[in-house]
Amino acid sequence: MKIQCLEISNWRSIKSLRLELQDLTIFIGQNNNGKSNILNALLFFFGEIKHTEHDFNDCETELYVEVTFCCLDDFDQTQFQKYVTAGGEIKMRKTGHRGGTADLCGYLELPADENLREEAMANFTTIEKRQTLPFADQLPAGRVSQEQLRTSLATYVEANRAALAFDYQLETTPFFGAKSIGQSMFGEILYIPAVTVAASELAVKGNSMFNKLYSRVATKISETNPLYQQASAALAALVNSMNRTNPDGSPNIDRPVELTRLEDLIGDQLQAWKSKLEIEFTAPHVEDAVKLETSVLVHDGIRTDIDRKGNGLQRSLVFALIKAWAVIIREEREKRRAEAGEDGPKRGASHSTYFIFEEPELFLHPQAQRELFASLKELSQADNQVFLTTHSSSFVNLEDHKSIVIVHKNDFVEGTTVVQCNEELYQQEDERRLFALQLLINPERSESFFAKKVIIVEGPTEKAVIPFLAKKLGVFKHEYSFIEAGSKEDLTRYIHLFNCFQIRYVVVYDKDHQAGKKPRDLTRADEVSQHLEDKINAAYGSSVVFDNDIEEELGVAIHGKPKPFMAVKQVAADGYALPARLEQKLRTIYA
Repeated sequence: MKIQCLEISNWRSIKSLRLELQDLTIFIGQNNNGKSNILNALLFFFGEIKHTEHDFNDCETELYVEVTFCCLDDFDQTQFQKYVTAGGEIKMRKTGHRGGTADLCGYLELPADENLREEAMANFTTIEKRQTLPFADQLPAGRVSQEQLRTSLATYVEANRAALAFDYQLETTPFFGAKSIGQSMFGEILYIPAVTVAASELAVKGNSMFNKLYSRVATKISETNPLYQQASAALAALVNSMNRTNPDGSPNIDRPVELTRLEDLIGDQLQAWKSKLEIEFTAPHVEDAVKLETSVLVHDGIRTDIDRKGNGLQRSLVFALIKAWAVIIREEREKRRAEAGEDGPKRGASHSTYFIFEEPELFLHPQAQRELFASLKELSQADNQVFLTTHSSSFVNLEDHKSIVIVHKNDFVEGTTVVQCNEELYQQEDERRLFALQLLINPERSESFFAKKVIIVEGPTEKAVIPFLAKKLGVFKHEYSFIEAGSKEDLTRYIHLFNCFQIRYVVVYDKDHQAGKKPRDLTRADEVSQHLEDKINAAYGSSVVFDNDIEEELGVAIHGKPKPFMAVKQVAADGYALPARLEQKLRTIYA
């Protein structure tokens, strides 16, 4: 079972939001735009956190998080049969109310004809009324129970699903009719915040990741290791020998007299209250007893606890635990599938796994970031889902463009919004491969997804000169990214990309009207320029045009190679005067 769609309403900075989630979903964007709020909405849905008064957007009194699950296996289809749609999905809503209460309800696909709904069967108590039902001929003669009515109704609806009209609506009663049944049925959450203490994840008690891993391993040991089984039996026998009664309820005549005397001494003091004291012992699990004196140390040449290691190693250790967890989960799934056989359920209840990370790249150098991203991508391809926020361009890859979610918060009124591109970016295979190759050669171009604005130029000379002159003018902005496309044709590919993701951009290109050009060449140059202009979406992009080329704009003749270096050398020389026309264009570029 996997999350297909997430809808959020009135949660923190989010007024209303709907987005599709992939096996790997990457939330990027400026700080304080709402990336973490989206992850926390998921944590609220899964019961990992409770809502408070501060979680409601503005003055709202109700918030909710809706999750649509797809990819239900045989077990899920049976487990959630009541909620499964004809398309094989289930949709759940968790609603939070001011005051602290929360409800979990599911959506039901109900026949539009209210007489074909389960609750309506109570109205068909007589033979005359039952004869009006479209499945009356399937009912037994004589007395018919409500259970028989409901069974026949379900059979009829399923057999005639294609011909019936349905309403999809939120149920008015709790999920499965019981408040105690909750989010744990949907799978397991592993959440790693941006700032986490590695020592807490290595703790051998509580809800730490190491404790979860250790507990799973201990369970396997308890099933196969005879020494473990002997120790468990001996510990149980020791504890039982200290209680007043044996496990079968008979008096324990071998109980230590010291315990009985202690009870009697305290009981004598309670006689005036007509009360007495009894001491009862419960045998602990062997793994709990072992944990009492368990330490986890890290050896990197010096054997110490993790608190004494650097932040990078601590962060790496947390992800080592995650990867170990993923291996164990995969082994358990394979074992369950093998035991179930071809016709049995594919897994047990609630074994879908969702990994949620905030800024996993923290404290890691660039190469380690890229290696980590490869590991997380591999994790998402192993029947898990991975959701993360990041500020690292190493985590942005156009091969996975459907995984990218750009998060914005333009103002408080609109709140947090998102942009996704769930369509194919480029329809032709050759075009996709060529553009992917360009990005592979120039990986820094992924940085543009984090920029407030992208400046796209044709060649390396413009990329070298324009920022240099902008700094001299005092208009340079670090939050703007610079991309050298390579050609006018490639400019259109970047324009298309940024239109799809609604990234603001300005295109700087040459009109190519150099002196001496033939009329047909000028016409062709104008056609190419017009084609480029037609691609620009004015909602996100604009253009600045050089009449001929960068040399004429600068008012210099560039001799020698490399051309970008020679151009910068000339404009940096004492006495160089920036043409007023070019100055205005530079100010427009950086506006």
